[in-house]
Amino acid sequence: MTELVKPPSMLLAMLATLLAINTPRIKATEPVVEPRKHLKITISNSSLPRIALDRPKVEIRPGESEIQRREREEKERKEAELKKKLGYRGSSFTGVGVPKIIGQSYEQCTIYARRVTGNSRIKGYAGNIAPNSQEPRIGSGVLEKGHVSVLVALEGNLLVVHEANYLRGYITERKIPISAVRGFVN
Repeated sequence: MTELVKPPSMLLAMLATLLAINTPRIKATEPVVEPRKHLKITISNSSLPRIALDRPKVEIRPGESEIQRREREEKERKEAELKKKLGYRGSSFTGVGVPKIIGQSYEQCTIYARRVTGNSRIKGYAGNIAPNSQEPRIGSGVLEKGHVSVLVALEGNLLVVHEANYLRGYITERKIPISAVRGFVN
């Protein structure tokens, strides 16, 4: 097929590159000169690249994206790890509330609670700390049997606490009923 065309500049650049590569008399190191505006071009079907046939088709499928799938799998992996760890109870495990891992720490519960609250009354063994209040306040220490945690929120009759060493090596968040605590350290 032979015809006179006025090719766009991108096509000219592609043709000039092809000519520079495929023509032995033009060296690839020499700059390619802008071709004339009107060229007589001969193109056969065998010389055309099969771009449209080689290109993979794009499919759009409903459902979760690759990122969402990875996040879901990571969440499932962490939940499975937590269930495995629940089989091994840390030294401060009291059995009340389902823990959610929010960080890592190898601190004892009292050291973590004192550091977070800034309350110097929280020290030693948590079972020996005497409560000085029965009223929950955000930021106060929450005393359970042999364990202390930090109150971060109230949800009706439930206390949302952050704590260290409930599961050994982790900072966890739990929701526990007010009836499960001995008292508070303000």
